[in-house]
Amino acid sequence: SELSIIDIVFTGDLNLGGFELPGGPIGMAFGYQHRDDTYKSTPANVEIAGDAWIGSTVKEDITAGNREVDAYFGELAIPLLSNLELEIAVRREDFSTDQESSDPKYGITWAPFNWLTLRATDGDAFIAPTVSQLTRPETCGLTTVTDRFGPFSAFTTGCSGGNAALGNESSESKQYGFDVQFGEFDFHVTWNETDFQNRIITTSGQTIIELDYFNFQQWSGFTGDGLTAATQPSEAQLESWVASGLQDPRITRSPDDLYDIIQMKSGASNAEAVKVTAFDIQGGYRFSLDNIGDFRIGLQATYIEEFEFQEDPLSPVIDGAGKYNDGTGAAPNLPEWKWNLRIGWSSGNHVVSSTVHYVDGMPYDGPSFSHMDGFAFTNRPAGMTKVRDWTDMDFAYTYRGLEVFDGEASFSVGARNVFDRKAQRSPEFAGVIGQLQDPLGRVFYARLVYDF
Repeated sequence: SELSIIDIVFTGDLNLGGFELPGGPIGMAFGYQHRDDTYKSTPANVEIAGDAWIGSTVKEDITAGNREVDAYFGELAIPLLSNLELEIAVRREDFSTDQESSDPKYGITWAPFNWLTLRATDGDAFIAPTVSQLTRPETCGLTTVTDRFGPFSAFTTGCSGGNAALGNESSESKQYGFDVQFGEFDFHVTWNETDFQNRIITTSGQTIIELDYFNFQQWSGFTGDGLTAATQPSEAQLESWVASGLQDPRITRSPDDLYDIIQMKSGASNAEAVKVTAFDIQGGYRFSLDNIGDFRIGLQATYIEEFEFQEDPLSPVIDGAGKYNDGTGAAPNLPEWKWNLRIGWSSGNHVVSSTVHYVDGMPYDGPSFSHMDGFAFTNRPAGMTKVRDWTDMDFAYTYRGLEVFDGEASFSVGARNVFDRKAQRSPEFAGVIGQLQDPLGRVFYARLVYDF
């Protein structure tokens, strides 16, 4: 892919014939941007020949796409009072692939005391699908799905490609916060809520399977949840569903055995809605001790209050906050709390720093591939229901200011996950909870920086 950008920006004060607000002159900025985005995909030789071991037998060709974007924006900073400022901005973008959007944003900042600042913003935004998401050719690999119609729970061929019908992802967001500072102590809290519409997500094969089963229930009136053999429909009911022509066309079942899923098609799509509400917290304190050095302590934390999503109009609204969310492509693993505590010391040329990472625990709703227990190298926990809390620590020492050959050098040595905590074992194919925890264990490193 290639991206070329031209930016033209003008900034300065808005001339109102010498008139100024109590807080001073009005600041302004406006400009124009042109972007030229080119995409080209050259498949591997086996894919061009249609001879891939896992994948489609259709011969693939070199594909390419191009898009040009014209954008215009304007911003005003209006100092209503010496301690009260209003900010207004708007941006307009036009795409040669027919997407377009105009998005305003408003903000206000008020400092009633020299130690307290209150702030609020409200605005719209959008994300247009990339050229690749619109035009990318279909490629295939392996994916895992668990079927509610029968016993299938294993690898199958997973194929995905571009989606020319993708629309813009849009959002409305609000942020309210305050900043407090007393000398060497500072503390910041921001509440933010972002309401996404038509969010662009990569639909997982498992999500497609779940939606297909839901549609089957609506069509047939079947009430079993399909999680166990006793609550799954009969083979005759599955045959009727496939014969009706209403089964999701992205699911391919073997004509010799309908319980055998031989291919899943997925890719980018517009989710119906996603609404995220969260708190961001940050604080810091610096102090010095005679003959010992300077110390600093910092905390960064995020609390996910809500993560509501609806993958399509037929699906219910689900709150994914504090959940593993294995069966959906609309939400990642979402611990309610994540925080980093940083402690540092410096004296002369010496710097020592340490960071403690914390990730909250959550219920586990991922698959349990019991047939993997037959392999000698596995140690899968049976009946796993929870992802445990995770805490690890990084540590580093740096010596700086070393004069070498008319330049200055510094070197660092350190360790990540210094206490070598092991990631929690998991009944998934990966074998560990790898997205939230460190599967590498303790890692030592050294770094040398030389400025000349």
